[in-house]
Amino acid sequence: MIESDCCQRCCCPNTREFTVNILDKSNPQEVIRIHREFKCCSCCGCWCGSCPHCMQEVTVESPPGTIIGTVTQVGTSFGMNYLIKDAYDTSTLYIIGPSCLCHGPATYCCENKFTLLGSDHETEIGAIHKKYSGFFRECCSNPDIFSMK
Repeated sequence: MIESDCCQRCCCPNTREFTVNILDKSNPQEVIRIHREFKCCSCCGCWCGSCPHCMQEVTVESPPGTIIGTVTQVGTSFGMNYLIKDAYDTSTLYIIGPSCLCHGPATYCCENKFTLLGSDHETEIGAIHKKYSGFFRECCSNPDIFSMK
């Protein structure tokens, strides 16, 4: 279940505050909570990913109320990179996003690969790929398809 403000969903969907509640299917009890605060880039008039006011962060709790880690957007001039930290604020993974993040029907023009690096920020341990789901779906809907390798 996702909780978010209607006004933020309509006016600023990519930066809205939200809480995702993940429930245990066998026992309808919340087991994981993911939360992101609202961040508005208009305060600095900046389109650059390195603006500290624009960088996103999510907090992961399990059980709810106990922080087990965070995912923080890292400021770069090109692309989207993320730092994953555990509950002790120790870097565990680093994700390097594509320098050309394609959306909509233009997805076929470049691969959207997010490279997973170990805590040393050098050893590649895997990747997340955004798959092209067809022209109509990319053009007319929001759902994305990802695969991990």
